[in-house]
Amino acid sequence: MLRALVHLHKLEIAHADGRLDNFLCHSEDTIVLCDFTCSSPFGQDNPSATSPSESLGVNGPSQTVSDITDRFALASVMFEIETGTKPDLTLVNNKPEFPAVKTGNKILDLVIERAWLAKYESSMDMLRDIESLANPSGSETGSDLQITAVKSLQTQVNDWRSSRVRKHLLQELRPATALKF
Repeated sequence: MLRALVHLHKLEIAHADGRLDNFLCHSEDTIVLCDFTCSSPFGQDNPSATSPSESLGVNGPSQTVSDITDRFALASVMFEIETGTKPDLTLVNNKPEFPAVKTGNKILDLVIERAWLAKYESSMDMLRDIESLANPSGSETGSDLQITAVKSLQTQVNDWRSSRVRKHLLQELRPATALKF
């Protein structure tokens, strides 16, 4: 997921719509970033910017898009995947408030918090921290862990999507109430 953003950010382009819906699971055990309709060069207006005292948009509180806003959005996606719920991100007295991050992995918790707080210098720095999850000892065996992590993520995304399809399909299949005149 982050590798796609790193590539865009090298081109100084922000995806600007980092939601779980925009990450697809490919049959080759990879995650594919999609929906580039909000993508724009760094410095353009943030399409999800909010006014004070509202909940934060997908890209966080910044008025313009950049690699920082994409990392903020990705941290929210990671939180949602790990906890099963979207994070409640709000502004209180013009300061962002974040939920407690308790994924069961202290390094992942730190990555999410650092991305929300704009503590990374670049997306590549965030990627290094993410890769350390798959390879904590620095050995070459991290690729097996990474494949396991991707498959786990694919399962979680597919389960989430299946539940959404069932929910929305059931709503569409309900018979319409007849109007009486």
